[in-house]
Amino acid sequence: MTLGQIRACFTKYWNNQHKADDPMQIKSQDSSASMKFLKGFTEHPASVNETYFQHARFAFGFSAALFFAAFAALVHAIIPPFFETTAGRIVGALNTKISSRH
Repeated sequence: MTLGQIRACFTKYWNNQHKADDPMQIKSQDSSASMKFLKGFTEHPASVNETYFQHARFAFGFSAALFFAAFAALVHAIIPPFFETTAGRIVGALNTKISSRH
């Protein structure tokens, strides 16, 4: 896809999202989207019985484990005898951990 095609797609999308002639209507659409976005900061963590900060801590830990698994897989790709099962074990443990939350 060329830069011109991307620009055309974005322009078409933008124009479809902001068709209203009344600037106040556009503003109310934007604030509604903002409210939905802000609600996500409390609603999603609450869906797994956590506060925002508890959820952030869990997600950061999950992310760190994924980074370590990715690093182990990268090293294994270069030096096959190293970390033969590490990435798979980490991903399996993370799957069990996340499955038990929902």
